[in-house]
Amino acid sequence: MTESSQSVWMLASTTAAIGMGVVFVALFLLSVYMHYFKVFIARVEARHALSQPAAKKRVAPAAPRLDPVPGAAPAEEDGARVAAAIAVGLRLHGAGGAPSGEVAAAIATALTLQRARVCAALPSVRSAAPWQMAGRLEMMAARVRRQER
Repeated sequence: MTESSQSVWMLASTTAAIGMGVVFVALFLLSVYMHYFKVFIARVEARHALSQPAAKKRVAPAAPRLDPVPGAAPAEEDGARVAAAIAVGLRLHGAGGAPSGEVAAAIATALTLQRARVCAALPSVRSAAPWQMAGRLEMMAARVRRQER
């Protein structure tokens, strides 16, 4: 190697070492600063909590009762029917416990009928290619999984 190429490599390695050292020191000082800042904030919050009396717990207001929107889309109406069936079941038994077997069966029946009605409304497509039917079945299964969440 020539002397000029050695001086370039020496300059490059020195610059890299100095740069990495500066970054390392800066990150170390930042971590020390974060540690002491966390301790400082904890002390300030402790002093602030001791100086103020305990705040009264506020009870959240009951949710407002909403009337159904006239002329709602059929999909929204179907979801509203399912939600109404679940709400009636919980109201009959109370939200504190599980609904009785009869109420659970009624809700399950309503959900099954709703799902059957939606699936029956889908147009039937005759396809010669099996990969098309496989893709369609996969999309329908994904839709059912999304509805079950």
